[in-house]
Order: sequence, then C-alpha cells, then structure tokens
Amino acid sequence: MPYVYDISEALCRIQVTARGKVDFASALVLAAAISKDDRFRSHYSLFVDLRRMDFIPNTREVHKFALSVSQLKTEYTGPIAVISQPGFIFGIVRMTCLIAGTNGFPMGAFDDEAEAEQWLSDPPEAASASRFF
Repeated sequence: MPYVYDISEALCRIQVTARGKVDFASALVLAAAISKDDRFRSHYSLFVDLRRMDFIPNTREVHKFALSVSQLKTEYTGPIAVISQPGFIFGIVRMTCLIAGTNGFPMGAFDDEAEAEQWLSDPPEAASASRFF
C-alpha cells in the first residue's frame, strides 16, 4: 500500500506516510477512507510524511491536486503539515501549499520534522498563516 495512516485521538492528529510509488489519485482515495474512519474528526491536525515517496508530479497534477485539497475545506478544517526531502520535491510541495493557501486552506511545507511539529502545535488561523516559503 503506497499510503498508510493512523489517527491519534490523544494527539488530535492524523498521520499519513507515503512509501514507494504513489500518485494523486490514490491520495484522494486515501482522503475518502480517512474521512470514513470512526476516529476521524474534522479539526484534527494532519501530518503528511512524503520523505519515502517515489513520485514526481507534473505542474498540472500539482494544480489539480491542490484545488481538490482546497475543496475539502468544508469537510476538513485542521491544519496540514507536509514534510518532504529538500530539493525538487520540496519545491513541488511548496507550490501545492501555495495554491491551497490561496484558497483558504492552512497547509505548510517543511523539510524539517521538528519545524512541522511546532507549526502544527500552534495551528494557523487563516490562509495567510500557510507556510509555503
């Protein structure tokens, strides 16, 4: 399975890890599965770890995915921290966060796990708080 997830009710956190070959279509399937999980709460923070992912999307795929994520904001209200390896993939993640952020979705791109955890512990209140720099 390219994605695995866990929901911690104690931490109010959803943890998603991508491994190996993944694609955006399977990420949207995963989002639907998470929303149907009895432990899911729309305000939980979401930590997405892409460091073991083997996928390089094109610009069109990134834009389509970011818009799809933005449309989930009626069903999901928590902040999303995405961690990836530095370099090209990090740039793609930043672009995705920028698009989502302009649509009112608090989403941050990180290459440092501690920074991502810190950002999630002090959740942003508006799209202007999205971290994509």
